[in-house]
Amino acid sequence: MPFDVADLGVDVTDVAVATVGGHVQVAASSSDAEGKMYFYRLGGAEDLVSLEGDLELQEPVTRFKHFSANGFATGGPRGTICAYQYDGDGRITATDPVEAHDAAVTGIDLRPGGSTSVSVCDQGSLAAVDAAAQAVVRKYANADPVSLSSVAMSSLNDRDCVLTAGAAPRAQLKLWDLRSASKVAAANFRHPFSGAAYTTLSPNPTHPHQVLAGTTDGEVVWFDLRRVQEQGSGNADVVACLKAHEGDVLALRHHPVAPQYFFSAGADGALLLIEGDKGNCYAERLGTAIASSNPSRLRNIYCRPTHHLPGTPPLGNCGVGVHALAVHTESNSIVGASRNEQLLVVQGVEQTAAGSRYYNMSMAE
Repeated sequence: MPFDVADLGVDVTDVAVATVGGHVQVAASSSDAEGKMYFYRLGGAEDLVSLEGDLELQEPVTRFKHFSANGFATGGPRGTICAYQYDGDGRITATDPVEAHDAAVTGIDLRPGGSTSVSVCDQGSLAAVDAAAQAVVRKYANADPVSLSSVAMSSLNDRDCVLTAGAAPRAQLKLWDLRSASKVAAANFRHPFSGAAYTTLSPNPTHPHQVLAGTTDGEVVWFDLRRVQEQGSGNADVVACLKAHEGDVLALRHHPVAPQYFFSAGADGALLLIEGDKGNCYAERLGTAIASSNPSRLRNIYCRPTHHLPGTPPLGNCGVGVHALAVHTESNSIVGASRNEQLLVVQGVEQTAAGSRYYNMSMAE
């Protein structure tokens, strides 16, 4: 299983991977004061990751999300939302920044097939922005009394629903219906055991009632929202809770086509492949981001099926968090951004390879 770490020399805040012009391209946003998006070619002839170019943006970026291959939306440190769209001639147009929040954007997501973005900030507000109208269409100024760490669109009950994750201890996951005029969440629920704060969310792309949440205790919690779906309110069921990382879970991503597999990254620098099967979680360590970019210092450790991932000794400086993840189906690649200006790249994972015996197994409902 090839994996490597590439030194970029820029502070990457978020990543996305797409096929562009017949090759795999990584888009990486930066917190640089002038605001830039960097584009890297993955799997070139000489280097695993090579810079292809950059794009000057309206503002620095804390989080971004692709509308499609032709555009993306960004959130910035001052709480603004911007949208960028490519035209047929390769030019890009940008909307004026929309003032959606009073503090840095900590999470952003997009309505599939539309121009509406939802975002949260570290002072606890939730906002929906229509990029076409360049306006805030819905705002919950006090969605959380302290802070929010992540947001995700959900098609639960075929509604415009949004999940938000609280960033303070004993914070709540909340479900919001954007079509409702109410300023109160339709449902909310806490961490089932320790009351740890939430750090990140990943809804299942094929089963809207399933969602993963990471915590500050290093846990990945698998929620089933069917009771909320059926009753319109109430609590969620916990399918499984896996102790995955030492320290915060910083990023979670389902595989887009085989969502019984999902990937987690943490403050410990580790990137994990986790299989969810009727409440049992099987974890495999794919790689660890370290201070050195020498790939020989990474190792692959298989863990027996368990709800607790056995501890492993640190490899060099493992205090480098991997805070953003992207999964590319066509190339079977996973890309993570680390806290020390590096990209962690894993390719050729057997379980998520098209045509493998694992690939078409569906996640249990």
